[in-house]
Order: sequence, then structure tokens, then C-alpha cells
Amino acid sequence: MTAADAAHEALRLTEAELRAWVAAEGKRLGPALEPVARVVPAVWVLDALGAIPFEDALPAYEALARSPLPHVAHDALARLLDAPWAGRPAWCVRALRDPSRDAQVVALEAAARFGDDEVAHVAALLADPSSDVRMVAVEALAAVEGASQQGARWLLQLHLPTERSARVRRHILETPGVAALVDGTSLAAAPEGPAAALAALADATATALAKPVAPWFAERPPLHWEDGSDAPGAVGEYLLFCQHGRSGSEVDPRAIEAAALLERRSLAWWAAAMLDAWVARKADVKHHWCLALAVALGGDAVVTTVHREVEAWHRGGRRPLASLACQLLAFLGGDRAARALDDIARAHGYDALGALATAALEGEAAERGISRDDLSDAVVPRWGMSAEGKAWLDYGRRRFRVTLEAGEGGALDVSLTETQWRVLPAPPKPTRADDPARAAESLARWKELRHELPRVVEAEGRRLEAAMCAGRAWSAPRWTAHVLGHPVLRALAERVVWAVRTPGKRRPTLARTAHGALLTERGTTLRLRDDAMVSIAHPIELDDDERARWAEVLAEAKAPPAPFAQLTRAVFAAGDAAATSWAPAEGRVLTATSDKSRSRPPAWTRAGWEAAPLEGGLCRRFLKRYGATEAVLEVEGIALWAEIARQTTVRALRFRAAGSGEGAPWLALGEVPAAAVSEAARATAHVLHGGDDADRAAALFTKRKEGPSTPRRGRG
Repeated sequence: MTAADAAHEALRLTEAELRAWVAAEGKRLGPALEPVARVVPAVWVLDALGAIPFEDALPAYEALARSPLPHVAHDALARLLDAPWAGRPAWCVRALRDPSRDAQVVALEAAARFGDDEVAHVAALLADPSSDVRMVAVEALAAVEGASQQGARWLLQLHLPTERSARVRRHILETPGVAALVDGTSLAAAPEGPAAALAALADATATALAKPVAPWFAERPPLHWEDGSDAPGAVGEYLLFCQHGRSGSEVDPRAIEAAALLERRSLAWWAAAMLDAWVARKADVKHHWCLALAVALGGDAVVTTVHREVEAWHRGGRRPLASLACQLLAFLGGDRAARALDDIARAHGYDALGALATAALEGEAAERGISRDDLSDAVVPRWGMSAEGKAWLDYGRRRFRVTLEAGEGGALDVSLTETQWRVLPAPPKPTRADDPARAAESLARWKELRHELPRVVEAEGRRLEAAMCAGRAWSAPRWTAHVLGHPVLRALAERVVWAVRTPGKRRPTLARTAHGALLTERGTTLRLRDDAMVSIAHPIELDDDERARWAEVLAEAKAPPAPFAQLTRAVFAAGDAAATSWAPAEGRVLTATSDKSRSRPPAWTRAGWEAAPLEGGLCRRFLKRYGATEAVLEVEGIALWAEIARQTTVRALRFRAAGSGEGAPWLALGEVPAAAVSEAARATAHVLHGGDDADRAAALFTKRKEGPSTPRRGRG
């Protein structure tokens, strides 16, 4: 029977006949009774449904509770909340969220009979952004009686520190029993001891919750107390519940107090597993509260994951989340976090994320009393290696030697040998005679070294190249400590030519490094004075004969290939020293090919340029920094992304002081360091050539001024 047929049938019946009809056909009619309640008194229908088993009347009750007529819906809702059944918790939440106060009152009247399941569902409303919803949830939990009352009071007490509304906080404190719980929550003051008090608190919390706060975090590593003994699994649930009401970079003080009682290593593994589980769920923003908890508890153990996800979130358009992660890395501090921030700052030099990372690094450098560049040197990972690139994996009774050396093609790699100098492909498995803790620590260090070494070598090669282009100079003591004293930087330093400047000398002394010493062109040792400054020699500072001679010197010394082009680098002279624009670039045609799939970055990004803010929908300037100088490549205007090839004309290549901003006066080329002019011209040739190979594009400025009509693809 359809709903319309049921309504027509009800209109022909008397009250007694309708009650009998509903009692007999209620199970079969089900949702069709909702239109009947619109045309006859609803109390007749509801009383008749009360005469049949609840399970048979349930479909009709649910349909009536959704009725647009308030009196019908509220009467049916009261019957749904009065009986214990599987769907009652969901209907409780629905009624409490209803904007109608009458529906909320129905739920509050039924709250006295709530069980643990209903309490857990209602407690989830305490994290709602609306203070009105949180207020109704507090009223419902305060009205709970019977066996579930203690759990409801406990949840209110735990939520109190995270509540932002003064009105809701006052109502929580007015709930009988909550004030007493609040007064006795200090773990340090507990007579049975902090650990025992935390265990009892966590157990009570888990019992009151009835369901996990983070069901996506199912596989949880065990937590241990400071003495190494196992902590109850409920402690992890307590940490999650304390934090889940927080937002942004806030970490709940109760979670910090509890974490101080746990063993640091197990806590770091637990936090890293939580972060991995959240990331595996595509970093659901509803649970972003766990990010701050993971960073605060995990420390260095989560930095690699956070760094990787910052890049992914930024590329994926989730920039607020990327900025939050960057802020958390800044709050964390330490060498590993500073290293991650340094990578972010270099990759995002001109956007908001890069500015945030740069500000954090400058603050960290100021706290340490060193410069930003010195901080970048100090945070390069060492993995326990000496300056000569030696380390030991200690198993207790057995030890294995790790050596950093140049492998095939000159790439830095590590080898592993036993004390008898037998080469091993990988660390052996620990035996019963080995110390389990030492072996586990050594294996973790080996795994970290093998995973991070290629990335660090590549990043440090780029950083040394940037130092050469920017004209950075180290003081002799800092160069000895940070370059010669670091295994990776020392190995890379042996592949390039250095310039040593001492007071009173007009020209620098060129030298190379070998076995931690500076050697001149003739192979004699150069004594480094304390007042000397050391920098990577830029090829613009060398004449053709010097470049050729030093290429021969490095070849005779069998030095591995340099991490970047130095002696073979294309160089460009400034030209007219009084001019404010580099003339050979003016009028050149910049052609950007179509890239419908965006499978690779555009040419200007591959050439190292950053696009300035758009003007009229077009980019008219590209920016690049070289130390204290900023190069500005001005073009007529180009759409940054398009599905068809597009062209523009270069107007000028100019220079100004870095950080001076728009409207700052342009520098004359004679005021700009020669290396900065040469590098900016090289980067301009790079982008005009298509962003593939800067040195192959060097011949571009010797051709006709119009330049190529389409870019040629060179080596990547």
C-alpha cells in the first residue's frame, strides 16, 4: 500500500477502527504511516504503534521522527530515545544538533537513561566548533544518571581545559562532581605516585569513552614508562583524548605532563606511527590536531615525515596545513628541524612558506648567536662520523667499520667492513651474544645513513654552488670547523678550487684540499691564517690559463668530478659599468612550450627564477637572489600556465639590493659583484634556452639578438 492510499484509508476510519488497523498492519505499513499522522490525530497512530513490539514499529517511528510536523516528530523521537536499541546513540546526537529547542529538550529528558554508548557519541559533540552545540552536549552529559554517570562526569572534566567558551566552562564547573575531579587531577601531587595516577586516569578515560578517539590509529606501538616497564594501552588513548579538542599548534598541557612520565624512545615511535597513520588517511583535516601532538612527542623521529608532507601539501593546494607544519618544525627546534626548514626556505624562496621558514631559521640562528649561513653549515647531519668519514656500528661484543668514500662515477657512498677488513654488503643480524639495545641503535643509524646520504650529498652540492654564486666567504676558523671538519662537506671540498684571501694581498691564493689540508697549484701546503677568508673560486675571477691549469691539477690528483660546474662554467662580463641593465639580454625572445599535463616544472623554475606577483593576469618579472643582490628579469608579460606555446620579449636584466622591494633604485652593473652579473646572465640564457642546460645555452648571447624561435631540449 502506498503512502497516499494509506492516508485515504485512514480518513474513512473511526478512532477505534484506526487503532485496530494500525495495530494489525503497522509492521507492514512502516514509513507509510507518516502521511497518516498528518491527516488524523498523531496520538492515535503512536498509541496504536505502542501496542505492537518495538522492533516491528521501529520503521514507522523513524519515519514519524522525520516528519515536518514538529508535534509528530517530537512525540516519535521521545519513543525512539526511550527504548534501548542500536540506533539510539545516532538519534541522540541528531536531536541534540537539531536547532529546535523542543527536540533538544526531548533528548535531554532521555539523557538520564543514557548508557556508555550514548555517552561516547554525545562526548564527540564537545569538539564541535559551535559553542551552542557544545553547550547542549554538556547539558546532556550532566543529566546522565546511573552506571554511566561517572564516565560522563569524567569526560566533562577532561574537556574543561580545552573549552574556549566561558559560558560552557561555567556550566561544566556547575555540574555536580566535576569540581572535585578537577581539584584532584595533578599527577605530581598524587599520593600513589605520578605513574600510578596516570594509569588510573587513563583507564578511567578509556572506560568512559567506550570507543577510540582516533579509530584510524589502530596499530599502536607499545608505550613504556621511564624505567622501561610496559605502560597500559589506555595511556595512549588518554594522550589522544587530551589533544583532540585542540587546534592549530596547541598541545594540551595534560598530554605534555603525561608524556614526561614515558620513555622517550617508545614515545617517539608511538608518535611517528600516529603521524604515519594520519598521513595514510590523506591527512584528514578533521583530525589535524594530531599533527601538533606528533611533533611535540615525536621530536626528531617525525621530522623527515613532516618535511616530506610539507612539500606534498604545498603542491596539492593545502597551504594552510603546510604552513602549520612549518610552524611546528620551528617550535620543535634542534638540528634536524633546522635542516628541514633550511631545505624548505631554499625551495620556496619567494612565497609565504619560504618566508615562514626563513623567519624561523633567522630566529634559531639568533638564539645560537651565529649567522644564517653558519646555521646551515652546523645542521648538516654527520651520522656519528669523524671528519675523515669514519664511524663504527657497535653491537657490544662486535664492531663494524663504516667508511665514507667515492664510489662508481665519483658518487659518495659508504662501505662496511669487519675488524678483519672483510667487506660486508649490509650489517649482519644481531646474535644472542650481542647487546640488543646497541645493535638496534646501530642498525637504525645505518638505515638512516643509507637513506639520507644521497639526498644530503645532492643538497650540499647545490648549497656549495649557491655559496659560490653569492660570493659567500667563511672565516678561517669556521671553514676549518664546518667544512674540513664535516665528512660530507670535506669530501665535496676536495673536488673544487678554493680562493684564500688574506689582508694585504690584492689577489686571492688559489688552492685545493686533500686529506684536510690546503694545497697550492704546485702541491705545497698552504698555511691558513686566522684572519684569512675562504671562498669557492668563481670562474669569472680566473683567466683562461688559470682555469686550464687548475683543471689539469685536479685531473692529476684524480679528484672525483665536482658536484657542480666550476672550471667549465660559462661566464659573462658585466660590460658597461655605468649601465643599469645588462644589454645582451634586451630584446631576446622567451618562448615557453605548452605543458598540458604539468609533468615537469616550467622553464623559468628549472632555471632557478621565481615568478613575481602577477600584474593584470600576466607575470612581468622573474626574481633570483645572489647573496645581498637580487636579479630582476623584466619581460613584456607572459601567462605562467597555458595549454599552448607562448612568447614574450625580455625588456631588461637589472639588479637591486636583496630585500629592498619594489621601487628600490637599480644598481649600476659596476656596483654589482661580477659573479652575480655572470650568474644572472647564465640563468637568463638558461631560461631562454628552455630551462634544460645553462652552459649549453651560453652560446645564445653570441647569436642573433632575436634568439631561437623555439627552445631546444638539452640534458636534464
